[in-house]
Amino acid sequence: MLFSGPADHKLAGIRLQNERQNSTAAAIRETDQAAKELGQNIDRLKRPLETIVKNFPPFAPQDKERVKLLRSYTALRKEIDQLTLPPPPPVVDVPKQVALPEPLTMNADDSQIADHVDKLDAAAQSLTALRGEIAAGTSSFVADGRFASIFSAPKGSETLALDPIASDSRAAQKSVEIGQQFAESVTQGVTQQHPQFLKGLS
Repeated sequence: MLFSGPADHKLAGIRLQNERQNSTAAAIRETDQAAKELGQNIDRLKRPLETIVKNFPPFAPQDKERVKLLRSYTALRKEIDQLTLPPPPPVVDVPKQVALPEPLTMNADDSQIADHVDKLDAAAQSLTALRGEIAAGTSSFVADGRFASIFSAPKGSETLALDPIASDSRAAQKSVEIGQQFAESVTQGVTQQHPQFLKGLS
């Protein structure tokens, strides 16, 4: 037998809210994970270039090892350029865009390579800042009540820690913590965490 009325509307609303929360959590995790992976790829991208600029005595322009290192950079750069960094959901206000410098050519000199490494460092720092902003933005909308009702506290803790982010490493750590906690709460489901929603439905 099928029933309709206020109870059905309440359950439908709960399901819709849970779907939206799951979608938001997934989008946050996706952006943060993509930023983390891009940062790791930038580190890989820098290695052959740093080998060139730090070599002493300097490589000759057509040195086989130098050419090999530049080709390694070029191949990895092509892979990275095909990756995308998805934007976080609208609930997290992160307006900055992270862009890599233009690729080096095979005839780049050591000065150009050194300058390129500096620009890659700047891009990596921007990614770290982005992850920090995602963490801070997530903390903010949890704290202001829009998602607080479905956000479970960390295991072994009574409240969610929303302390200020003091460093890049703390920002990255905070982003991971928030993403994990948010994911755990939404995957459990609103009705499972808050059975009071079901009062009056039976």
